[in-house]
Amino acid sequence: MPGFTIKVPASSGNMGAGFDTIGVAHDLYNELKLNISSSVSNDPKLFIAFTSDNLEANRDIPADQSNLVYRVFAECIHKLDRKMPAEITMEFDNQIPVARGLGSSTTAILMGVFSAVCAVNAQPDPGLAIKEVFQREGHLDNGAPSFFGGATLSWAYNDLPYVRLLGVNPNLSTTVLIPDFPVLTEQARQALPEQVPFRDALINLRSSALLVNLLSSPNFSNWDLLQATQDALHQPYRQSLMPASWELMTTLREQGYPAMISGAGPTILVLQSKKELEPSSSIIEIAEDFPNFQVRPTNIPATGIQVQQLRTGN
Repeated sequence: MPGFTIKVPASSGNMGAGFDTIGVAHDLYNELKLNISSSVSNDPKLFIAFTSDNLEANRDIPADQSNLVYRVFAECIHKLDRKMPAEITMEFDNQIPVARGLGSSTTAILMGVFSAVCAVNAQPDPGLAIKEVFQREGHLDNGAPSFFGGATLSWAYNDLPYVRLLGVNPNLSTTVLIPDFPVLTEQARQALPEQVPFRDALINLRSSALLVNLLSSPNFSNWDLLQATQDALHQPYRQSLMPASWELMTTLREQGYPAMISGAGPTILVLQSKKELEPSSSIIEIAEDFPNFQVRPTNIPATGIQVQQLRTGN
């Protein structure tokens, strides 16, 4: 049976004010080469390899049946009412660092779903993929942009997930500052309060509405983006988990850069107008005082997950 490659982009959830609802994709990818046998078995043999030399992208990822991609794959095979292939080979070329707030777990879930779809020659079902991510993560601000590309708005109603694609102005520039230390999403979630002051909720309502407007607006400034990325619901409560990220983010914002924590952190996302990319001090110069961070400009891909059948012999 021919193999497949499945390529999934990184993403930044929350985008400051849009907690659990607004996200954007980055042209930083995890890629899986999948090969499966045409025969089936109740006791499949699994082979996992990592071809990337990016240690942070492969850190603590198991090479056995506890691997998240394989677990989602096996569960989806069952949901599709099919039998497991007798042999499964998964080769990962991972470029998204683990536990950095760039959606690495989301990419694994999407890879697992599409691996199952490819294995049984089923029609790709966006609903299956979106529901699988939503059921496992409880939100789609990473899953939706990684699946569709671009920027997305997502929410749940009656326990069902919904997604809207947001237009993205080509003048919007994105940069991520990736630290060499992780923060676990579970820890970041536990740091959040059960209730927040009314005035803080109002800040995020105002800012998130403005952010959705600015993403597709033909005219916006860095000052506009600063207002649209103010947050009072999650970032302040998580600063003790990532003090270096909080300090760098605050420094950037004080210098006029619309900086925010990417997802649950500790990576920092900076949005800018391409018309204002040369202020007095650059992001790189500011980051020199924070040697634990790597500055990486990114593009926002127009497409999300990509699946391609390998030619016979590959």
